[in-house]
Amino acid sequence: MLELDVRRRKIVGNIIKRIRIRLRNDLEDLSKKIYVKIIKILPNKQGIRENGDDKVIVSLTSYPARFDTIHLCIKSLMYQTIKPDKIILWLGSDSAEVKLPLELEELKKCGLEVVYKDENLKPHKKYYYAIQDYPNSIVITVDDDVIYSPTMLASLLKMHEKYPKAVCARRVHEIVCNQQIIAKYNSWNQACQTVLRPAMRLMAVGVGGVLYPPNALDKLAFDKELIKNVCLNADDLWLKFTEALQDTKVVWCPCLWGHPANILENQSGLCDSNIGDNRNDEYLEQLSKHFPEVIAKIEKEKELER
Repeated sequence: MLELDVRRRKIVGNIIKRIRIRLRNDLEDLSKKIYVKIIKILPNKQGIRENGDDKVIVSLTSYPARFDTIHLCIKSLMYQTIKPDKIILWLGSDSAEVKLPLELEELKKCGLEVVYKDENLKPHKKYYYAIQDYPNSIVITVDDDVIYSPTMLASLLKMHEKYPKAVCARRVHEIVCNQQIIAKYNSWNQACQTVLRPAMRLMAVGVGGVLYPPNALDKLAFDKELIKNVCLNADDLWLKFTEALQDTKVVWCPCLWGHPANILENQSGLCDSNIGDNRNDEYLEQLSKHFPEVIAKIEKEKELER
């Protein structure tokens, strides 16, 4: 009889837990949809600090297919509770002859800088130039197809104060590996929220917003030919491995929206092919061959925690 009561309580407890998770997720989705509508009607405003000293740089990249909607992402960056010193949009050779929409031109008056490069490093553009041009600054990278909550920068900077040498990210995955073999990407602990300190086995996911302190990356992170040959379309993985070469750990930053609000309900990008078509596993295989010491560092951390 006692065992039956215990089982019933466990079943009821699990049902209540699932209901709470569902309600929380529904409320989060609703809040995101409402904020997207709000951002669309808000007027443009000054988005950077006056007389800033280049300590905090927000950096992103895009391409012509996103030009009609990217202004909404950038507007959300300009409504942050803590303003950065710069917001820089890096564009590649694929954008050189494409006229920027009026909405994007208007945001230049509010502090947006648009910088063209005569090459195309695809998603790597969002960190590649900013970290090199501002080596003593905090660089916060964001994606171009989402709308960020007003406290995104504040939450990352607060976590940076606590862990100044770590890469701080609002969305992380926990890497799984065993006996020097890294597991398939889709079998990792996705959107991990249980590791609360800086860890080598955590990987920052760019969409949430990621803070890079000075000297977070090994110099190989900026080897163009290596990027093109090994990991051109998967910047998150590339950054993880080049951080680890520098012994830089990643820490999760607790937040309301680990995955920000999508600008469009049905949108696609590199994520679809990298994850859906298992391209990430191909990149992981190449990275593991080039940088086996990274896998060893993750394994060592796991051994020490046992």
